[in-house]
Amino acid sequence: MATLILSRQLYLIASLRSVELPGKEAKRKNLAIELILGLVIPVLVAGPLYYIVQKRRFQVVEGFGCASYEDNSVLGILVIWTWSVIPPLFSIVIYYPTVVRVLYRQNRDVKHVISSDDSITHTNYLRILALANIDILLTLPIGIASVILVVKDTLSSTSLSFYSGWTYVHTEWDPLSASYAELIASGTFTVAEVYFVHWAPVFLSFVIFGLFGISAEARAAYCHAIFTVGCWFGWKPDPSACGLHSMLSTMEFHRDESPQNISPDAESLVRRERIQPEL
Repeated sequence: MATLILSRQLYLIASLRSVELPGKEAKRKNLAIELILGLVIPVLVAGPLYYIVQKRRFQVVEGFGCASYEDNSVLGILVIWTWSVIPPLFSIVIYYPTVVRVLYRQNRDVKHVISSDDSITHTNYLRILALANIDILLTLPIGIASVILVVKDTLSSTSLSFYSGWTYVHTEWDPLSASYAELIASGTFTVAEVYFVHWAPVFLSFVIFGLFGISAEARAAYCHAIFTVGCWFGWKPDPSACGLHSMLSTMEFHRDESPQNISPDAESLVRRERIQPEL
């Protein structure tokens, strides 16, 4: 869901040629959509939807910690695992074409700004390109691989029914524990699923942090936070040490006079991980 929200912001900037939305109504609509994407849908998935297929309170896997435990059924895959595919797919279909088209058409403007302003580097532009492609290169493939591993794991141990039934799913509610030896004995697909679903969100988090968490702006924000806390204890550092007073120029795109077909704004859904949910 995080990459979908980021892609949507890039889409709005590319469509409007501005980081500010025009008018209070547009800002309220944008805030409502972001609250739905970032809060309402995750709460629904982690709460009511998950409870429908929640077979145990939780499970504890040796070496991995606490994890969710869902019913191995078609409904369980639909209400839980498809959320790892729908948001990046929506982002690629709706937002990606517009962002890439605008970045390509405005390539000359970007090169001119970069060459005329030392505060805007080519690295900043590459970060934007990487962010625009993160769904098609990472998020969607990871989501598809997760669904495939879950289906393979289920089919390797039992048949795949549509739904095991409310009574059957909620009869045994006690937590479940599994040793690492039991995990290995469960089969190759089970082990692959646990490892992949457990570490894929971590890898994606490091990628996003690598794009924006170590930039000059981010480092200045870290210094500002450290200096603020230090001032509470009587430490008075020099803000210029981290370049807190330096302001980066704004990268602006000039509006193309030729008409462009911009796809309408839309809403989307959320993804969810099994081993360590990000909701």
